[in-house]
Amino acid sequence: MKGIRTDKPVEYVCKCDRDLPKDSQTIFVVKLLTPEEQAKHRDQMYSVKGIGAQRKEQFLTGTVSLDALRMGLKGWKNFKFEDGEEIQFKDENLACIPSTQRDELANYIRGAEEEI
Repeated sequence: MKGIRTDKPVEYVCKCDRDLPKDSQTIFVVKLLTPEEQAKHRDQMYSVKGIGAQRKEQFLTGTVSLDALRMGLKGWKNFKFEDGEEIQFKDENLACIPSTQRDELANYIRGAEEEI
C-alpha cells in the first residue's frame, strides 16, 4: 500500500486511453477527496423523504458523481473534439467528457473501488 495525497493535484488517464501513445492520451488533473469530503459524499448518496406509504427512498449517485467532478477536477490536457479542436476547461464542458469516463473520474476522485 502507498499513501495518497489529498493536498496536491495528480494526473489521471482514463482506462480507454492507457494503450494510446502518450501524446494522444487525455490527461485529467484531479484532486482526490479528503476523508471528510468522502464522508460528506457518502452521506448525500441516499435520500429518504416522507413517512409510511408516502416514503420515498433514492440513491443519488448521479448528483454525487457530478459534485465529485466539480470538487476534484482541476483541469485537463490534450482533451479535444473529433476534429482536433481543444476543449477549454470550464464547468459547462464537463458534458464533453463521455459518461463512462465521467463515472470513472468521479469514482477515482472519491476513492471508490468500483470497477468500470
